[in-house]
Amino acid sequence: MTEEKCFFRVALPTDETRIFDFCDRHFFQHEPMCQFLALSESKSWTDQYLRSEFHHFGVMPCLDEPFSILAVTPQDDILGVMLGKIWTRDNATKSQTLDLQIIQYLSWLLPRKMVDATNLIQFSEVKCGFNPVDLLNDLGSETLFIGELLCVSQQYRGQGLGQKLLSKSVALAQEQNCDSYASLATAIYSQRIFLSSGFSCKTEEAYQECTSLRASPNFEVFRPHTSAKVCCMSLI
Repeated sequence: MTEEKCFFRVALPTDETRIFDFCDRHFFQHEPMCQFLALSESKSWTDQYLRSEFHHFGVMPCLDEPFSILAVTPQDDILGVMLGKIWTRDNATKSQTLDLQIIQYLSWLLPRKMVDATNLIQFSEVKCGFNPVDLLNDLGSETLFIGELLCVSQQYRGQGLGQKLLSKSVALAQEQNCDSYASLATAIYSQRIFLSSGFSCKTEEAYQECTSLRASPNFEVFRPHTSAKVCCMSLI
């Protein structure tokens, strides 16, 4: 893609609905954890609830401050998204989404998809250690930039747009005096982008080794994505 056809700008709160719609078309159907939960579906109350959770806890917090990047056409159509958020020791928390303990206790009463969502959060936050509290401690960081989501429109993949979005995001993190950058890369394609951009793999956890995920009938969607990797870069 030529620079004349693509521009980069900071994502604004007014972009919220468009970003969610973009993710609905280009992220939910391809990212392995979203495929595992079939987030592209909206048939049941469980589907609607999980999509709402993604919207409120995945998209909206990344638009509170100007720390997310969009790749857009001259007409401002979205071609790619890099959502991010800055964490410090003062505002770092673990999961604000599903009440994990309650859902685990009531798992026998709940829809399978709700249990799968809880297991995914446990896998990401506990097994992979991908949460602001642990990352700040493990990296010895005071100000951490977390890249929450990287997605490129299907028709523009393989043209370097993902790497450009990541590069812009890293530059933004440096401008905000962050000392570390971290992201959870769940698919082989995003892992290649991060590792080829100078990131190192802090943690790698195989999906196959997670018993709770493997017990789900949807486990096969993880192939050929064999593991999740916490990718990190020092910015100092």
